[in-house]
Amino acid sequence: RSHTIFQITVESKKKVGGSAGAAGVDATRPSKKKKLVATLNFVDLAGSESVRLTGATGKSKREGGIINESLLELSKVIMALGEVSKGNKTARDINYIYRGSVLTRVLQPSLSGNARIAVICCASSSAKYAEETTETIGFASRAKLVKTRAIANEVNEDPSVIHELRRENAQKELRQEIDTLKAQVASLNGENEDALGGTVEVEKKNTEL
Repeated sequence: RSHTIFQITVESKKKVGGSAGAAGVDATRPSKKKKLVATLNFVDLAGSESVRLTGATGKSKREGGIINESLLELSKVIMALGEVSKGNKTARDINYIYRGSVLTRVLQPSLSGNARIAVICCASSSAKYAEETTETIGFASRAKLVKTRAIANEVNEDPSVIHELRRENAQKELRQEIDTLKAQVASLNGENEDALGGTVEVEKKNTEL
């Protein structure tokens, strides 16, 4: 038993303008400037199972435990995204939650907002699996709270634009590093001032004695 993820990445480019057969122009030649990129994920999640009902042992028991753990992490992500949709948290507050499992890591681009998601949950009518059915329905209700906004992923392949973006990113990283160093220096200065203040106080008391 395992989860199954079938992932398709599609890239599309606009055709270069011009009519077929024109001098030096090929109407079927794609543009080298920009392209659109999209990823389609088909995810088949293995169902959560209770050992007390399946009686699994050995390898099957370990596999079931790993599957249940990854489903729990996915449930945490869905719950947190629901809180973001309700305005109780921001996307920055929950960046760390995708680290819980490989499953949530792979699905992060789809779950983080820039996507369209359809969730189909399967439940059993048997009273024997009432607990699992209740958990599945709860997961489905939380998934309904997640709001996404799909936008086109446009990638610019113009070398000059790429160079400019890299330069801006390098400058941004450098500014962040400078701000971090400034904060560290300020913290050290504060600690030194406290230490010097304590020394002066001790010297004062010694003088009085």
